[in-house]
Amino acid sequence: MHRSSPMRMTPIRRISAIAAALALSFVPGRAPAQGSAPPPDDALLGTVEVDGSGNGITPLPKLAFVPLTPLSDTDRAAQAVVRHDLDLCGQYDVVPAEKLPDSSATRETVIDLAQYRAKAGAEVVVRVFAEQKGSQIEVVGEAYDTRGSAPAPAGGTLAAPVPLFRTTEIAKEAKDLRLTAHSVTDKILGALSGRPGPFVSHLVFSRRDGTWQSLRTIDPDGENVKTASPTNATIMSPVFGPGGVLYYVMSRDFAPFRIAAGPQGTFLPIDVPGSVMGVAISPEGNRAAITVMREGKSSILTSENGKLSTLTAAPLAHHPAFGPLGKVAYVGGTPVQRVHVDGQAVSPAGFMASAPTFCETTNGLWLVFTVEVAGGAELVSTDTRGGNMRRLTQRQGENRYPACSPDGRLVAFFSTTKTGQGPGLYLMPIGRPWLAKKVSSEVGLGLRWERLPSTVAPATTGAAR
Repeated sequence: MHRSSPMRMTPIRRISAIAAALALSFVPGRAPAQGSAPPPDDALLGTVEVDGSGNGITPLPKLAFVPLTPLSDTDRAAQAVVRHDLDLCGQYDVVPAEKLPDSSATRETVIDLAQYRAKAGAEVVVRVFAEQKGSQIEVVGEAYDTRGSAPAPAGGTLAAPVPLFRTTEIAKEAKDLRLTAHSVTDKILGALSGRPGPFVSHLVFSRRDGTWQSLRTIDPDGENVKTASPTNATIMSPVFGPGGVLYYVMSRDFAPFRIAAGPQGTFLPIDVPGSVMGVAISPEGNRAAITVMREGKSSILTSENGKLSTLTAAPLAHHPAFGPLGKVAYVGGTPVQRVHVDGQAVSPAGFMASAPTFCETTNGLWLVFTVEVAGGAELVSTDTRGGNMRRLTQRQGENRYPACSPDGRLVAFFSTTKTGQGPGLYLMPIGRPWLAKKVSSEVGLGLRWERLPSTVAPATTGAAR
C-alpha cells in the first residue's frame, strides 16, 4: 500500500471512538450507466443449486424439539425463539411438530431418545423451558444425541439420558426473554458444532423516510426493529462501534457528509477535504479507510496514527472493507467497476460490482458482493483471489447489501423480488444458499451485522457437556 504525504486531521480526544467510527463503508446507489453496451450474460455466473445434491452435499441432520405439556407462556416464547433460530441457521433440518412422537413430556420427563430417532429420524433432540424466579427468568436449554440410544427394556424403566449439553441463561427482566433465548441457541450451536451461533447480535441499515434517510436496527430473526439515529437528516453507511454505539455518515440541510455517532447524531471532529461517503476499520482496529468524494470523483484515504494518506487504487475507488489477515477490499475501475482485494480485481469481468464483505466461514475466507445483471442484481461469492466463484442468489429483482453473520454461517441481504417469499430482509446459509428465508418485510440500504456487546448479553449460571 502506497502512502502519499499525510493530510492533517484535527486532534481527537477519544481515539478508540474515532477508530470505531471508521468502520463504516460507502453504500453506492445504482451502478453508473454503461452507455449502450448490452448487459453481460448472467449465465456466466452459473446457477443456484436446488438442494446441493449435485455437489455431493450431505443432507442436514434432523433436529427435534421436545413438546412440553403443559406449556407456560414463558416456555412457549423461549422455545419459539430457539426453534426459529435453529431453523434459520441452516445447520439442521428441524422436524415439524406433526412428525414428532406423541409426547406428554414435562420438564422432568425422561426423554425416550430411541423413539425420537425411530419415528422422527432425529439425530439431535433439544428441550427448552423457562422458569420465573422472582423478577428473573431462567431459560434452560438441553441438547441430546440420539446415536446409540436404546428403548426401555420390556417391563423396565427407561434410564434418564445424559444431555450432550445443558445451559441455563438468565433474563434479568421479562423484556430480556427473547435475547436470553437467542443466547441459548448460540450456546447449543457452539456445543454441537464447535462454533457459537450468531443470534445474540443485531443488524443495522438505512431506510428512506420521506425526504430524509435514517437508521434502523433489527434482530437476526426479524424482530425488534428500532430507530437508531436522527430522523431529520440524510444518513447512510452505518457501523457498530465499541459498546454498541452506532457510527455513520450524515448530512444536515444538504451540507457535505461528515462522520457522526449515536442516536443524537453528534458530528466527530474529523477534517478531510470533500464529503465523506463512507469509512471502514480493520478487525484488529489498527487500520482505517475513508471514502471521500471531491469534485465529482471518489478516492480512498487510509488512516494510521491519526494521519491520512491516499490509497493507490483503481479510478473512482470507494466502499472499502477490511478482512482478517490485513486484507482490504474496495470497488473501483472504469468504465466497469469491479471488486478488488489487495489491489487485484476479483469480481467477474464485465459485471458492475459493489458492496464487498468478508465472511470467515468454516470452509475458509470468502468474499461476498453484488453484481449487476439484466433486470436486477445478484449476490456472488469468491475466494479472496477471485477463484471458486459461486452464485448465491437467482431471483427476479435486486439482491443487495450482503452482511455476513459474526459466526460466518449466514449472509443477510435485502431483496426486492416479487416472487417466492416476496421483498424483504433475508438470511441465507452461505454454504446452502437455496435455504434462504425471509425474516422481515423491511427493505433498506446498506447492512451491517455485529454481535451485541458482552455488557448486554444474558448471564449464564453454568453449562455442562
